[in-house]
Amino acid sequence: MQKRMLGEVCVEKGWITREQLHEALAQQKGLSGRQAIGDILASKELITEKQKAEALSIVWNLPFVDLATMTLDQEVLQELLNTLKPEVCRRLKAVPYERVGNRVRIAMVNPLDVFAQDEIKALMGKEIAIETATVAEEDIINLLNQISQGPDSDMAEMLDTMMAAAADEADIEVSQDEEETIDVSVLREMSDEAPVIALSKAIILRAVQEKASDIHIQPYKERTAVRLRVDGVLREVMTVPKELQAALVSRIKIMAELDIANRLVPQDGRIGLNVLGRPYDFRVSTLPGVLGEKIVMRILDKGSTQVGLEKLGFSTETRERFEQMITSTYGIILITGPTGSGKSTTLYSVLSRLNVPEKNIVTVEDPVEYQLPGLTQVQANPAANLTFA
Repeated sequence: MQKRMLGEVCVEKGWITREQLHEALAQQKGLSGRQAIGDILASKELITEKQKAEALSIVWNLPFVDLATMTLDQEVLQELLNTLKPEVCRRLKAVPYERVGNRVRIAMVNPLDVFAQDEIKALMGKEIAIETATVAEEDIINLLNQISQGPDSDMAEMLDTMMAAAADEADIEVSQDEEETIDVSVLREMSDEAPVIALSKAIILRAVQEKASDIHIQPYKERTAVRLRVDGVLREVMTVPKELQAALVSRIKIMAELDIANRLVPQDGRIGLNVLGRPYDFRVSTLPGVLGEKIVMRILDKGSTQVGLEKLGFSTETRERFEQMITSTYGIILITGPTGSGKSTTLYSVLSRLNVPEKNIVTVEDPVEYQLPGLTQVQANPAANLTFA
């Protein structure tokens, strides 16, 4: 039997036209196939995440579950989650939802992930057989949020409160076409309201707790998504109503000392905060788009510069060789890797090791992520002809 393609399934379902599929395939070809066609269609909002999961179930010949419409046995669910902890479910993007005898049914964003399956089997025990089904990631997040009494439940309550407050403000309505016309004084007033301040703090707190390297606040047509990059992978953790987008973005821009009146050009700034007793820098970048400003916040843990080479995960042999290299009087060392892999942590740990009063150390950086006492750190500035050369 010939394998069916996700794009063809979407056309057959009537979710997209064949012309839209061809456009998405052309975009995928331009990316050298690095992005799945389902992700492209979802990012263009031609299909929903739930439709993507349903289409994948057809492609993979697996069941599809819609957790939002299912009636689940809460007692059984809680028992299963005592074994497969919610934090593990979030990381593996999988959740147990039903048990029949010694068989447990697991809803997974990617049921073909054999490593995730192996970990689930090990945690559930040898006597348990698992059956997998596809599910939309938002269903997993929503289910875990509903049964949790932690920060996510508080967040849902906070958003409800903010939406009720927004509804009471008859003179403040934000639509896609009207966003750019909101008066700056109104934006500042909205961003200074306690619920918006609490929301921004809650987003930052969750990102730090989950050891995220980046926070993305992504505007869509009818909503605003909050995504975190953990271990190099972006995942959506929260949906903010479109009506609150302008206030949330303005609040973060105020914290970063950016111009909230200028929403047509990219801006960069910094926020310095103590979170859970540790100092953090948040490097904030804004990018204007047709659906509103996108915010990216790079999270820099100042304490990570004091990790020490012995705690970076090197083997003993590799660490000894590396220490010989960094103490050499000449040469070059290249450190490469994806976002969040630890490049900056490694480099600043090296600088901390070498930083003694007997040495004069000058760095050229773009940007200067961490400020270390005793060093001369230079910010590259091509406009002033101050470059790495």
